[in-house]
Amino acid sequence: MIDYKKREVFITSYIFNSTGYPLYNSNIVKGQGCYVTDTQGRKYLDFEAGVWALPLGHCDPDVNLAMHQQLDEIMHVGYKYNHPIVEKSAEKLCQIAQMEKGQCVFLTSGSEAVEYGIQVAKAIRPGKHCFSLRGQYLAAYGQGWQRDKQSWQQIEWSTEDNFTPQEWYARLHHFYDFQELGVFVFEPGNTSGFTKLPPPQLMTALARICAENQIVTVVDEVTCGIGRTGKWFGFMQYDLNPEIVAVGKGLGNGYPVSAAIMNQKTIEEAEQAGFHFAQSHQNDPMGARVAYEVIVKIEKAELLRHTQIMGEYLRAGYKSMQKEFPIIREIRGIGLLNSIELDASVSEEAMREIDRLFFEHGIIAGVKPKERVIRTYCPLIVTKEILDIYLKTLGKILQ
Repeated sequence: MIDYKKREVFITSYIFNSTGYPLYNSNIVKGQGCYVTDTQGRKYLDFEAGVWALPLGHCDPDVNLAMHQQLDEIMHVGYKYNHPIVEKSAEKLCQIAQMEKGQCVFLTSGSEAVEYGIQVAKAIRPGKHCFSLRGQYLAAYGQGWQRDKQSWQQIEWSTEDNFTPQEWYARLHHFYDFQELGVFVFEPGNTSGFTKLPPPQLMTALARICAENQIVTVVDEVTCGIGRTGKWFGFMQYDLNPEIVAVGKGLGNGYPVSAAIMNQKTIEEAEQAGFHFAQSHQNDPMGARVAYEVIVKIEKAELLRHTQIMGEYLRAGYKSMQKEFPIIREIRGIGLLNSIELDASVSEEAMREIDRLFFEHGIIAGVKPKERVIRTYCPLIVTKEILDIYLKTLGKILQ
């Protein structure tokens, strides 16, 4: 065992920090629940859940036990053999995605799952272009990241748009030619970390358009899935029945596993199109075992309902705080996917100071200085007592 306390200063010059975020502390050595601890014993509330990837918090004992047990059996396999847990976990994922006759493939990252879904969709809709809502992140690489103008359309929208589904339907047909489009990639609410939720009326219109034009819907549930919005998946907050669901982050509670879930019709079309995809860590037992344990524990602990209650409590706290601090311009969120946006009087420099002060007060939150956004995607196990600590600290900082 490494004794980290003997070495107070870490050499970090060999690590290339390309994230775009400041590194405040390279001495975090322990995590438990909603907290992480550094070598000096100082605790921090992790209201980013790692990178939004810990629905059960740090070092969940049941997930850890499952990993240890699987490690002693087998963690990695080849293309021509596998472990029963992969089938068991795939069945569970199809159930919660309401695709009981579907199938899924386990991968390693959310971006990979999104890319896999796009590749399947393009294979069964050859020659057709993709489209998404403008401002959504989708992936760190591949077609979901590039979105070149020649083969990808961006739908303009705003959270302030207040059209009926019929009005949206007419507007969309006026501005876009959906006969050229075959793949709709949709992210249900993170919107590049701004927590901007697409209007339900817009999604009802798009669902109708996709059905009329045989457009394959790929839902990016990397951030919004596995209970984050108070339902298993963010698309369940809308009138939407996707063909493909890409899952990551929370599926592994910190372990790098993702999945692409496909309905029966999509599987049949992919097979007819001769679709193939293979990589080294595809359908590994370790990832499948972790995913199964995470889903089962969320069910047993009734965390979907808990997430709804905690989200409502947090947003109520924000509304009370807004009376004291009118610089809070907007409150956005659903479940435990929440943000506040400050008004234009707050400078980018002040936002960077807010970010630094959060850390000094022992809280890790998401702060986007240019956009004046403070984001919290905390573990789903958070309690009212912990939320009160966060809200009290936020009040001190704003003051």
